[in-house]
Amino acid sequence: MIGKDDADIKRKAWLCVFIGCGVFWLAVAAVIYWLFI
Repeated sequence: MIGKDDADIKRKAWLCVFIGCGVFWLAVAAVIYWLFI
């Protein structure tokens, strides 16, 4: 039971990291776009 919960927590953590990085790079791309256009 504990192992399953740990796996679920790790999966959610990785999902948050993945989404966070995606949003971060999207913001960086938007800033670069506005600076160079």
